[in-house]
Amino acid sequence: MIVDKPDTLSVTAGDMAALEVKVCGTPELVPKWFKDGMELATGRKYKISFSQMISSLNVLSTEKLDSGEYTFQVMNQVGKDLSKINLTVLGGCLLSMVKGSAPLTLKWFRGTKEILPGKDYSFFLKDNQVTLELHNVNRSHAGEYTCQIINDAGKESCAVNLTVKGQFVRKQAVGSHMSASHYSHRSFS
Repeated sequence: MIVDKPDTLSVTAGDMAALEVKVCGTPELVPKWFKDGMELATGRKYKISFSQMISSLNVLSTEKLDSGEYTFQVMNQVGKDLSKINLTVLGGCLLSMVKGSAPLTLKWFRGTKEILPGKDYSFFLKDNQVTLELHNVNRSHAGEYTCQIINDAGKESCAVNLTVKGQFVRKQAVGSHMSASHYSHRSFS
């Protein structure tokens, strides 16, 4: 009964995740979607549709906790078929490579305001790679971000401008896209 489906799907936090499964069979086909054993229904978080033998589950404005295994089930009078799809929601992040003598102190700024880890941001320094992770990305996250590294020899910084593309509407689903690229290498003596 299930003809085609993805095994995995990855999206950036804030984007819509579109899971689609193509089915075949004789009417009346009854499609259902589940996450963690709970049946999903159309509402603020999900939009479910079934048209032309394709069942769609749109996870609107994804968050990290939307990651996981989604189960699609289709039934008719003859029987039922199941399919599992793994969804991974990635946080938006900015990366920078650094090199210097320990101890290194890391600070991130948005404009001139220092960013503190919390519900909107997390950051870390590992293997000479500095990462700023943005959670639940939306237009308010747009702007200039500066990474500052400090040690006994002094401080260095580099900046990147983050653009969050405006909201879009597609099949009544609202989400947002983020685009940024940044890679640099700094040496500290």
